[in-house]
Amino acid sequence: MPKIKTTPYESIARIANEDLRQVAIQFVEWLEEIGTTPYNYSRHAYNCKHKGKSVYLFAVLPSDPNTPADTLRITLEAPLPQELDLYLKTLSIEKRKPYKDAIVTKCGPCAHYPKTCRGLFSYGVIDGVKYDNMCHFFRFTYTNPSPEQFEIIKTIIKMRIAFIESHGTAARPKFAESMTKFTQIDNKRILLISAPQGMNEREMGENLFDGTYKTNYCTGKPGDIVFQVDERVTASAYSFVTANDCTAVNNGRIPRKWTLYGSNSTNGGWVALDTQASDRFIAYNYSELAFEIDKPSEYQYYKLTPEGEGIYQFSQIHLYTK
Repeated sequence: MPKIKTTPYESIARIANEDLRQVAIQFVEWLEEIGTTPYNYSRHAYNCKHKGKSVYLFAVLPSDPNTPADTLRITLEAPLPQELDLYLKTLSIEKRKPYKDAIVTKCGPCAHYPKTCRGLFSYGVIDGVKYDNMCHFFRFTYTNPSPEQFEIIKTIIKMRIAFIESHGTAARPKFAESMTKFTQIDNKRILLISAPQGMNEREMGENLFDGTYKTNYCTGKPGDIVFQVDERVTASAYSFVTANDCTAVNNGRIPRKWTLYGSNSTNGGWVALDTQASDRFIAYNYSELAFEIDKPSEYQYYKLTPEGEGIYQFSQIHLYTK
């Protein structure tokens, strides 16, 4: 049987309640204005993806066209509460309870990294209520939303799109614009000497300098990352490129604090070049966190010393010269 295509306006026209119908029309018009027109994936049900990531779904129920519709259901993928302040601030949205009167849908325990995640994304709190077995996002469902709730839905959609836009991909990482004035040292010239053991054989330290962002190094063990360049270089800046799984819940999977050292021998003489703390930065998937070195000098060996407990993860580490 061929699939019956409908438009959002055709579906909304079936809603018996005139007030709800008018607000729903205004909502769809707004979706068109921001360029996220929903597409029809089943009769009177619609989905929207932004850069391949789901933003929202809505459905007019019952789906039988011969039956008057009495339900408009909107389900949204929304950032975790720990990230709300960031997106409200980024979008200049007045702070309020953005999930008012929504039904929270809990996902099952994350199955992507059963041996390494260990419940890293397993909690979330909304208005003082703790929800377990949560992943990167909550899923919220509104049924027959009021005009006020439609405005909240718009807020969540804008936050979700902002979240998606903030991240790079393994194929196209987001590089720091501040590094355009420097020259990146080819990672083929850099050799890893030592690093704490990775979480598994696919996430070992050697991946840090393999030249691809499709691999990563992930560890929760303390210790230094020591590496050498094929000759002495004056590094004026350095950077991390994150991998996946960067959220406010896991501190962006970057160390709490770290120091970069330089030396011309692995036997000692390490000179501190730069110290940073992660609470000054926001980490997104496949994005570069870059830092200039105030007093660069010529070294062949470099050491990164992370501090603090927790798992951290990079796809690459880079050095830059002028």
